[in-house]
Parts: sequence; C-alpha cells; structure tokens
Amino acid sequence: MAFVKSELEVPSSVSAPKLFKAFLDFRNLAPKVEPESFKTIDFVKGDGGVGTVQETTFVDGSKTKLTIDAIDHNNLSLTTTIFEGGEWMQNLESATYQAKFVPEANQGSTYKVSSVYKCKDPAKFTQENAKFADEYTKKTFKAIEAYIIANPNAVVADLAVADTISDGSATDISDGSATEGFQRRISDGGVSATDQRRASISDGSATGKHQRRISDRQASATDQRRTSISDGSATD
Repeated sequence: MAFVKSELEVPSSVSAPKLFKAFLDFRNLAPKVEPESFKTIDFVKGDGGVGTVQETTFVDGSKTKLTIDAIDHNNLSLTTTIFEGGEWMQNLESATYQAKFVPEANQGSTYKVSSVYKCKDPAKFTQENAKFADEYTKKTFKAIEAYIIANPNAVVADLAVADTISDGSATDISDGSATEGFQRRISDGGVSATDQRRASISDGSATGKHQRRISDRQASATDQRRTSISDGSATD
C-alpha cells in the first residue's frame, strides 16, 4: 500500500485559539461561508466528539464521510479521516488530515495541515492530486478566516451559545477544516468537540455579562438549533 503526503501552511492575522474554536463549529460555518460548495454537514454517529462519523453533502449532491480521530485542546489541533465518498476515493483507502493552529507574533497564527493519502493504486493518485486538494483546503480556510474578521462578535456568540446548550457542554458543534478539492469534494479535518468548556471564550473575547446573557437564552437557543442544525445552517 502506497502513501502520498502533503503539507500546507497558511499565515493568518486571526489568533490561533479563535480559529480553533471556529473550526470546532465547522459543521455550521462551512455551509454559511462557502454555500457554493457545502450544502449540509451532519452527524451520522456520535455527537461531535472523538469517534463521531460525519457526512458532508455538497451542492452538486455528492457526499463524503469522515471520522473524528482526535481533538487536542492544549495544542489546538484536530484530526479526521475521510473513508467514503467521491470519485477519487475509488483510488484511496482513506485520507487523513491533521490541522494545527499555531500561535504567532502580534496575535496572529499559522494554519498547518498535514495530509496522508492511503492509495489503492499510486499511479491514480499522485503528489499533484494532493497539491490540488491543498488549494481547496486553503480556499475554505480563507473563507472562514474572512468570516471571523468580518463578524468577530457573531463567531464568539455562536460558540458561547453552543457551549451552554443542554447540560452546559457543547454537544452540537462540528467542525473541521475541509477541502473542496480532492475530486472537488474532500473535507479535511473538520472536527467538533463534546466538551468545550475549557476552550469556550478562552481568549477573553466575551465578557462575563455577555456570557450570562447567552446562558439566559439557553432554552431558546436549544430550540432554534433543533430546527436549523438539520440543514447545516448555523444559528446567529
């Protein structure tokens, strides 16, 4: 069995913790920021924690499935593996992505993605295919980054609401970095977390007063997400 590997690095003016938290909500953000590509992202199994199986439906009707392999809050990293879907998966056993958000000077960060493609036939999936997938990974990242920059308060509020739903832990946020390439349809490392208390608003973006307001809206937010999450849209 042959392997093809690639490395992608994208500098950002957005802080690593904020990007990490936004990518934990990839399930909701991706269809919002890149509606021309993503239609819905749903949990097939699990609630967004490690072991969750997630299905992405694209606008053209094609689908991919991935597993959430790891969520590292201390190192701000997410790992997922695509195992089904898309024409190129006919040539692959799997595609694994580890996304890291590395803090840099001046409150910025670097988005790093390590990709490993397990090939059935190395002649049918090459380094050029991996580079092509990286370009679409970058495209989706830049769309999420632009949304955060344009709507910093909205991103914080969405994550704070998710963090207070139900018993106080986040059970409905999903992520992951993603590619829209790789047969134009591979998602790459998007992940959500079952327990986000430690990560929620860790950079101090939300005030205590704001968090109390979010908590007061807990019941209505839960009802709202029940009706909106099924179609992949994020609550605002």
